[in-house]
Amino acid sequence: MQVRHEIDHRLLQTHQFAIVDALYREAWQGLAEHRVLAPSFLKSDTGRCPVLLDLRTVSPSTQAQWLRTLHQQAQEREPTSLSLLFQTNSPIELVAAHCTARMVVKPTLEAPKQFRYFDPGTFLQLPRLLGEVGMAWLLWPFQRVTLSWAGEWLEYPVPQVDAVQRSEFALGSGHYETLSRLSIVNRAAVQCPPPQGAQDWCQRCERLELAVQKGQKYGLTQRDDLVLFALHAETQHPRFDEHPRIRQILEQLKTLPPEDELDYRELTQTFSADDWQAVIDELKVDEVRT
Repeated sequence: MQVRHEIDHRLLQTHQFAIVDALYREAWQGLAEHRVLAPSFLKSDTGRCPVLLDLRTVSPSTQAQWLRTLHQQAQEREPTSLSLLFQTNSPIELVAAHCTARMVVKPTLEAPKQFRYFDPGTFLQLPRLLGEVGMAWLLWPFQRVTLSWAGEWLEYPVPQVDAVQRSEFALGSGHYETLSRLSIVNRAAVQCPPPQGAQDWCQRCERLELAVQKGQKYGLTQRDDLVLFALHAETQHPRFDEHPRIRQILEQLKTLPPEDELDYRELTQTFSADDWQAVIDELKVDEVRT
């Protein structure tokens, strides 16, 4: 991805479409031709659906106002109102249909779920999770995608892959497992100190995903337990789970009867700052010895 630290003043001319999240759509959709991106499985529950804006229908004065708003939001390191901006020559109906279709994921034997690929923090992780062919499948009508995250503007050129290879791509069980961890990773990541930039965010999320996988191997299944486990790996020590006190807790959870409501969060909430510092110090001593 190409990184910019200032907004491109031509951004709304060089990109024909943008997705605005449901949180902001009321203020933006009335000023441009738009389509609500509502997968059919949501039926009439479209209030939480994003909107596709046709930037070609926005007046010059409104474009100038939007540009100022986006610039200010990025400068203040806030989420921008426009999540993703797309460069394409495709008509709005095709773009809307494609964006809506990609919002639907359906793991085997499960009800369809909404794939929020348009969230910037999620989108930045997808090249690692889907690979070039997967990204081409996700974004095939587009030549370029632009987004803002952590105070930076990022341009992502859509991979050019063989059309047959792209059309044959399908999400498999491995993808669904990874995507299910993504919501846990994101919840943990936003509880960490603000990232220095997009690269810092992606590196942190990769570490958090490895921690979530480790927590799952220990038998943790509850979302909030996994979020906290990953946070401990990120904010306390990457090998915190090797400390005897933590190992004791993890072993205790394995032996609890199903009706017992104790969980990882409750068993670690009694740890004080001094307790955590002792864990870190003892692990550092072990590292020096080895």
